[in-house]
Amino acid sequence: KVEVEALIRVQTSGKTLPPEVVNHIANRCDGVPLYVEELTRAILMSDSLQETDDCFELKAPLEELLIPATLQDSLMARLDRVPAVRSVAQLGAVFGREFAFEMLKASGMIEEPALRDGLGQLVEAGLLYQRGRPPESKYMFKHALIQDAAYQSLLRRTRQSYHEQIASLLSSHFHEQMETHPEILAHHYLESGNSSQAIHFLLKAGQLAVQHSANHEAVGHLDKALALLLEHGQDPHRELVIQRLRGTSLMAIKGYGAPETVEAFHRARQLCFEVEDDSIHQVLFGVWISELTRANHSAAYEIANDMQKLEGQSADIYAPHAGHVASAVSLLHQGHLIEAREHFHPSLKIHRRFNIASRQSYTRLYGMDNAAAAHSYGAWCEWFLGYPDRALEQRQKALEAAKASNHSYSLCRALYLCAVVNQLCGDWQTVFEETEILIQTAREHGLSMVVSLGQIMHGAASAALGDSDGQEAKITEALQGYSTTGARFQSPYHHALLAEVQSRKGDLHSALESINDAQKIIQLTGEHYYSAEIHRLTGEFTRANSNQHSEVETRFMQALELARSQNSKGLELRSACSLARLWLETKKKTAAYDLLSSVYSGFTEGFETRDLQDANNLLEELS
Repeated sequence: KVEVEALIRVQTSGKTLPPEVVNHIANRCDGVPLYVEELTRAILMSDSLQETDDCFELKAPLEELLIPATLQDSLMARLDRVPAVRSVAQLGAVFGREFAFEMLKASGMIEEPALRDGLGQLVEAGLLYQRGRPPESKYMFKHALIQDAAYQSLLRRTRQSYHEQIASLLSSHFHEQMETHPEILAHHYLESGNSSQAIHFLLKAGQLAVQHSANHEAVGHLDKALALLLEHGQDPHRELVIQRLRGTSLMAIKGYGAPETVEAFHRARQLCFEVEDDSIHQVLFGVWISELTRANHSAAYEIANDMQKLEGQSADIYAPHAGHVASAVSLLHQGHLIEAREHFHPSLKIHRRFNIASRQSYTRLYGMDNAAAAHSYGAWCEWFLGYPDRALEQRQKALEAAKASNHSYSLCRALYLCAVVNQLCGDWQTVFEETEILIQTAREHGLSMVVSLGQIMHGAASAALGDSDGQEAKITEALQGYSTTGARFQSPYHHALLAEVQSRKGDLHSALESINDAQKIIQLTGEHYYSAEIHRLTGEFTRANSNQHSEVETRFMQALELARSQNSKGLELRSACSLARLWLETKKKTAAYDLLSSVYSGFTEGFETRDLQDANNLLEELS
């Protein structure tokens, strides 16, 4: 009630109303500020109050007050007090909450003198705000409900006619403005009953929003277009375009594995069999990435193969690059590193042929900058294969490509993927710094899956740098958020990070549980690129928790053999170091030296990175 009384005093210029009138306004308004304002004005302009020097007094019993029963009535009463300009308010309301003098004048529905006079009276009556002077002036209804009241006072048939005339006017006389705001035309065509044109301009609005990374806005426009399309009959060509764009935007907002994203791309793929369209590779790329994200790696790889088989059947100049990227990333996740690199190299060679405009077009069509993705995952591949310096070079190129793309989603994804490279190289400080940027940027653009990824990496970096307080809970919550988006790929790696945080706290039981969770996911999905490290960490935690040397040795040997089978020299070196330390403890110093020196000697670069420095220090201890 205090807030209501304050609003009333503004309308009465500080003079008090009788308490019963104040109570009546408060009871009628249900705390809605606009209703308080409008109802107070209606009472003040009635004949039921008498104004004195410092207050208002009732001239008649309260029940005799002619007070509008609803807010709509109250607002219409204000318009009725200036009946000569009601038609101006109604026309303005059809244009929208805001409108320009030049548009009302161009409509030709009201003569210019009457229009100028009417707008002036509406401003004077406190119904409109005005900026500038005619003919350059712009107007805005003081409250949206005032616009609604004026709009609803028109007969339905009249409203439709107005919308039809306005749509025609905007298309012919304000074409340039409508190119940047096609959703305005879509609204007028929809309200005029022209669903086909409404769908056309909603689709244009969605495409424009996608180009500007306004993904939430894009989905809003595209969902409306899809609902209209399904309501008014099938059009597979149009639906294909809508579903593909929806999938691209949903991929950024909700994640690749979200049910809505998967449904959109799978529906688009179905439509591709009904119509001939050059977007088949873009659609297949969307299906591929949704399967990859859900860690359906066999299915994802089959789709990547389909993309390459269909390269010659499409005019899409970006198809070969996308096919190579999809194949490379799928192979990498399954632990086929040599084969993956054989696709990364040609993908980057193809991409160098594109100029900046072509690259940005590619990003819009495929929903991400695939050069940034190829460089990022290529960096992973180089590190695992034993080339840390090349990995860091690729990492830098990935960030440059992502920044040049001017695409927020591509930048955020690249920041995460590059953080993994830094983590593998032991540079936790850079991981910490870049994931702070990642989290902030992803939040600003509503990229929920990438926010979770950033939080996982940031929590692990904080713990590695000495701040362990709360990081386990932070990572656990982020893992849950990540899972909620439908994502499952790279989860073994994430669980390994959590396990290392837990082990730093001395909670080896929880660390072993997290590693066991990682093992289960690997068995379910076939995601093997980090399997050797999972075995090694199991051995390390078991070793710290007990004296079961034979079990620990078995784990380290399994890790070593698996790394070798994958040509993963990066993980082979880690496994060799762990096994060498164990053998040093069990008086097998010579065997430990021979093992580690043979692995270490296979490296030709990266000697400033953590693992190679650790290996070198251990060799000196063993020699």
